[in-house]
Amino acid sequence: MGKIKNKETPADVYEWVYFSRAYLMLAYWGSDKLYESIAKGIKNYPFEEIVPNLMVEDNYVLAPILYNMKHAIEIFIKTLFLFSGIEPDYKHDLSSLFKHIKIKIKKLINWKKLTDLETIIKKYYECEIIKNKIKKDLVINDCSNDVFRYPRNMAYVSLDFSKIFSKFTKKDVSMLRKDIKKLDRLFYDVGMAVMKQKINSAEEDLILIKKHPSVIGKL
Repeated sequence: MGKIKNKETPADVYEWVYFSRAYLMLAYWGSDKLYESIAKGIKNYPFEEIVPNLMVEDNYVLAPILYNMKHAIEIFIKTLFLFSGIEPDYKHDLSSLFKHIKIKIKKLINWKKLTDLETIIKKYYECEIIKNKIKKDLVINDCSNDVFRYPRNMAYVSLDFSKIFSKFTKKDVSMLRKDIKKLDRLFYDVGMAVMKQKINSAEEDLILIKKHPSVIGKL
């Protein structure tokens, strides 16, 4: 990581914002449809049914919902790097990325909002949403015989998603939707705070900001 070699214009950085929000919006729309399916029995399935139990297949929508949510977080963190004039690390470790940028922006952000953002990033980085669902639906293959050899190991962990996803209730999906909305609000608050402090205040930049007063916005 270091200073950006080819300086990004505000429009370039906004494109990162748009990508982040696009993934987050897809996660929200997916969770909304899944909630309708579980809570109200409303089916809006666009494809021909190929399995005996459509409800089981509906539950697998959780995978792209959670992926899109986590990817939105990753892109948003990297956007904070760009807002701060730093070339982001193009790795995917959310915890490591956030720890690095937190050092750079902590004086610019309301501490509670920064802590709230860190908490929700940690929650999905550690996949807490499925931890209490796993129980026995997990297989560990110690292919290299090193589980007990080192503090960290190369064991292969396999999750039985057919059982894990089927345990999700409307309460779980409702909580997921609330987290997505909370993330969107935090993206706005934290992103705007960093942008206002760090973006070049040249006249052309100020014009762009006026044209996009809510570039992160609300869902």
